[in-house]
Amino acid sequence: FLVGRLLGTPSLGIYLFAYQIPHVILREFSQTLSRILFPVLCKVNDDPDRFQRGYLKAVRFISLVSFPVTMGLFAVADHFIYVVYGERWTGVILPLQILCFSGMSKSILTTMGAVFNAKGRPDVNFKWNLAVFPVIVASVYIGSRYGIVGVAWAMTITSYLSFAGMWICMRLAGIRFIYWLGALVPAFLGVLLIDLIVVPVNMFILPQYGLSHLSSLFLLSSIGTGVYAAYIYLFQRETLFELMAFVRRGIRDKS
Repeated sequence: FLVGRLLGTPSLGIYLFAYQIPHVILREFSQTLSRILFPVLCKVNDDPDRFQRGYLKAVRFISLVSFPVTMGLFAVADHFIYVVYGERWTGVILPLQILCFSGMSKSILTTMGAVFNAKGRPDVNFKWNLAVFPVIVASVYIGSRYGIVGVAWAMTITSYLSFAGMWICMRLAGIRFIYWLGALVPAFLGVLLIDLIVVPVNMFILPQYGLSHLSSLFLLSSIGTGVYAAYIYLFQRETLFELMAFVRRGIRDKS
């Protein structure tokens, strides 16, 4: 509503387009896993150790999937837009890259609701969202002075400010915040490894060969996927097996 009023309908279309692409992983994976997480946490609510281990494991699972997808999209956004949507959407590329960072953070923030609900305190989640709302509105208003890119930065920055709510969530769950950060380290390392390889290849090597956007997208995606798969196999194999077992158990319990 604000973007449409402040920047006009064409800018709103570009912004929504840029916002929706990196947040697909948020809707399709993170929220699904969070819904599975809630009944699991309810079952172990009386056992603080199991509750904490289960939640931290879920955070590790989500980040290992959502981080490489969103930041992989950041690395190949230009080729992705050209190939999938065409040249007329080139204005989406920079806002999309910025909002990839927002999608990465929100994929983790979705787990707050599961913890608040499992602890019988959904009111805390509601109050937090109510408190954050005016900050988001003010940020979008200020960011709109710099166009769609400014709005994208505003939404991304406010998404990271929302980690203050995660600190409240961790206190309620009895989990030290440093442990929560530690659960994200494996995904951060994997994403760093991907971008340290893919971004330089995209910027400095591929332009020398004049490849098409389709060929570049295929090559960069293959490199990123191969690098991340090797990282998971060598360093996070056990976590991958645990993720698969967790999802199967959640689906079985739900059915």
